[in-house]
Amino acid sequence: MKADFSKLDRERQARFSAQVSVMGTVAFMAKASSVAKLAAASKPDRKELPVAETLRMFSQVKEG
Repeated sequence: MKADFSKLDRERQARFSAQVSVMGTVAFMAKASSVAKLAAASKPDRKELPVAETLRMFSQVKEG
């Protein structure tokens, strides 16, 4: 059975869109290339990579 997005009220549409966005982000960040990028940015003496720095690394808009 297929859901009809247009029949959802605005609040449910927004919630659904937010959930899909979160799932897409997790899928993107779990790719081997993303993990490799994070591993390369991690320094041996660092205990963790700050979340803000991690997000900034992937928020660069690529032109072309």
